[in-house]
Amino acid sequence: MVTISASFVVITFAILSYYLGVISRSREAISIAQSAGKILRDNKIEDGDKEKILQRSSLRLFGLLGMLLFGSAIALLAPFGLLWVIEMAGYPIIDETLIMLQRWEFLVGATVVGFIVFYYMRQRLP
Repeated sequence: MVTISASFVVITFAILSYYLGVISRSREAISIAQSAGKILRDNKIEDGDKEKILQRSSLRLFGLLGMLLFGSAIALLAPFGLLWVIEMAGYPIIDETLIMLQRWEFLVGATVVGFIVFYYMRQRLP
């Protein structure tokens, strides 16, 4: 039962992260940071222009940070909220689930399965 609840937390977090836009916004943040790095290295752009571009980039990154934090918090709190309801019904499960989520065997298994699913989805989705 504990392995099922830990798997539920991981799977639900991954699904909610996708549907709440956490994954796409993190890709956008990486893209903005890479563009900012290129602008810093570009000797053809004046320093004043660089500053304006980088300020806009930093504002966008700051906004994305808020969205990523909020989306990640919801994606994590939702499965634990359901586990809390189950615990309030008289089935203590949260402590054991947290312990399972920290075990190296579970982490390795979740990572391997996650990479396989990610690879499969990248092949199937554009």
